[in-house]
Amino acid sequence: MKTSIKIRSSHIIVAALLLTAFLTPRLTSPSTTQDKMPFDSPLPTSSPLPTPRAPAPTLSPPSAEVQIALRYIVEKYGIPIEQLAIGNEHYREYVELGRAFRAFSLFDLKGERFFQVMVDLKDRTVVEDVVAIERAEAEASRQK
Repeated sequence: MKTSIKIRSSHIIVAALLLTAFLTPRLTSPSTTQDKMPFDSPLPTSSPLPTPRAPAPTLSPPSAEVQIALRYIVEKYGIPIEQLAIGNEHYREYVELGRAFRAFSLFDLKGERFFQVMVDLKDRTVVEDVVAIERAEAEASRQK
């Protein structure tokens, strides 16, 4: 039990760090002590070149599926949306069932809870029992 709490805590910390890294714009390029030391070149130089700056990241609006998944968790569990972080998002297709989903791993940053949900791409319903879908796919495959 303690191991799973430690693992969940580490997942939450990693998700928070990743979220912070992607949402924090870089104002200047990273500098090192070598950047501040003069360089004596045998070649004539005119003027120093400007330091290239990394472009500020642009955030795209969340997809419809992520909004559905977040709203589902907010309404079902009463967690404020600001407290939720998206750890993973990917496409899942279950060929035998003829269903496709957008799957999400969501973290409750303050409550140390972890949610795995999938949004059906046809009817936009949320499935929280991912294992049941995988079992149904396996059973359909066996029967085929």
